[in-house]
Amino acid sequence: MAKNLLEIRLFSVFEMKYNGKVVVLEQNGRTRINQMLQYLVCNPEGVEREKLLHALFENENITDPSGSLRVTTHRLRKALKELGIPGDEYVTIKNHIYSLALNCEVRCDANVFEAAVVAADFTDDMENKAELLGYGCGLYQGDFLPDARDKSWANSLMMKYRKLYSQSVYSLCELYQEQSDYGRMQAIAEKASRLYPYEGWQQYVMEAMVAQNKMREATSLFEVTERLLVKEMGAAVPQRMVELMNQMATRVINQTAALEEVKERLQEKPLEQPFAYECTYLKFVEFYRILKRGLERTNQRAWLVLCTVTDGKGYALESGSRMDTLRSNLGDALRKSLRKGDFFTQYSKNQYLILLIELSQEDCWRVMDRVMANLENPGNRKYYTYQVSEV
Repeated sequence: MAKNLLEIRLFSVFEMKYNGKVVVLEQNGRTRINQMLQYLVCNPEGVEREKLLHALFENENITDPSGSLRVTTHRLRKALKELGIPGDEYVTIKNHIYSLALNCEVRCDANVFEAAVVAADFTDDMENKAELLGYGCGLYQGDFLPDARDKSWANSLMMKYRKLYSQSVYSLCELYQEQSDYGRMQAIAEKASRLYPYEGWQQYVMEAMVAQNKMREATSLFEVTERLLVKEMGAAVPQRMVELMNQMATRVINQTAALEEVKERLQEKPLEQPFAYECTYLKFVEFYRILKRGLERTNQRAWLVLCTVTDGKGYALESGSRMDTLRSNLGDALRKSLRKGDFFTQYSKNQYLILLIELSQEDCWRVMDRVMANLENPGNRKYYTYQVSEV
């Protein structure tokens, strides 16, 4: 007969299943009996009374914490019994040590995760190491009890497990790369980049894509990552991704084709409206350099414009929802105002770069006046400054 099993999930969300069926102590996962269960599960060897008091009542003004602990212990025992989970005392107290005592197997994702990735450090068998790390990373579905991060014990474990996960993903990527198992390398890095999009895991995804000759997917990933990092953080993509883009540029990735077929592939997708060309920063750099070379042989003029979101007094806004709204409105105004032959890109979290071609300097001011007039609220033009320089 199969042994009764209580599964407790602490990564990303708090959830309990008894023999495969979801059970709930109390709907709010932050109630004291839920927190007491969570803390005891994370300390299967038992926890000292003083530590338990601190974990449950940290930063709370309680006149009788000992009495509150007795009440919470009683309520937890009662709730577990009412759920039909087998046990005698449910919570034992011996020599001021509190322990969870159930007559069934208890399996906690955080405990199993830690055991797996720690065991991987103690084996020299690369296949076994990869298996243990893969199993552990499969259990990790996000931060440990994110709703309880205001509790020091939960926040400490959250940081510990996140570090273990990052180390495990890095080790797995290295192992899979050595084994030329780029499919698994891509999968494990994609999951990490979804959980933590600002920690650079996209470079491992791209590495795996390039190794599998998924050039279009790799290029798309680069562009998406660049937009994400520039828009949210004003940061550049990892240098390794830039190196991979340069490597791809030197490869012949298409089969032999006729000229008309090549032209068709190069064509931009039809647009409903003749907007200016909005591109990533790296593409903008290439356009700028190509244009500058061409201008040396012609009498054409081109202008570089840097537009910045400010606080209305000339100082750049660095963060906040106000900056996000003003930046978004500026982007919309640029799309409405610039000509089809112009280029623009988001340069940082609060700036746009624009390339205006075949215009006089006076015309540039007219273009920027048109941009300001096309703002969602033209009265907000005081929140923008722009500088113009000839290419």
